[in-house]
Amino acid sequence: MPGMFESYEIDPALVESSEDPRIRAIMDQLERRYPGRCSLGTIERGAYAPGVVEREGRIVATATRLGMIFSGNAMPTQKISHTAALLLMRSGSPLFESRIVLPATSFLLARGSGGRLRNRITRADGKPFMYLAGFCERPRAEANAVLIMKPCAGDTRCLSDDEPMVLDEEDVRAWLTDPDAFTALLRKEQPEFRHEKLL
Repeated sequence: MPGMFESYEIDPALVESSEDPRIRAIMDQLERRYPGRCSLGTIERGAYAPGVVEREGRIVATATRLGMIFSGNAMPTQKISHTAALLLMRSGSPLFESRIVLPATSFLLARGSGGRLRNRITRADGKPFMYLAGFCERPRAEANAVLIMKPCAGDTRCLSDDEPMVLDEEDVRAWLTDPDAFTALLRKEQPEFRHEKLL
């Protein structure tokens, strides 16, 4: 039975101990603007989580509601395939004009009846944070978002059909602000991952 993306995680202990100025800035902004709103731990569909968007030339933190799709003609979803994302962008769909980045420490892939076989995926290079790419509504007080999924490769190929699109740190700004970078980043290889089987 094919596996599937289940959720992603933000480890509160890693956030608390992080020396990454990007992570600290995101959390500080969110605490000022949305005190107590965003979840840490396991982020599932419908949860509010930390996100980063571009607004009026500035990159700012936002409270992101994952998987509440913004089209009245579709069922709520938390993900969209990378090929569908490319087609929608090329068609000029206004639903996907705004991009978002969601910080995470890991994501979960599940397979088997009822998703009983679960694996936690982290970066193989030991970096504590990864940056998940997605689309969101035109940025406002809060942004509803969907994740972009790519076919699994390497260490995760045996676990699932797809996995979230993960940006390198140096690509976060380009994803958010440079329309011409979209196709190249979408086709860029994923970083190496490692997986841990969960009981």
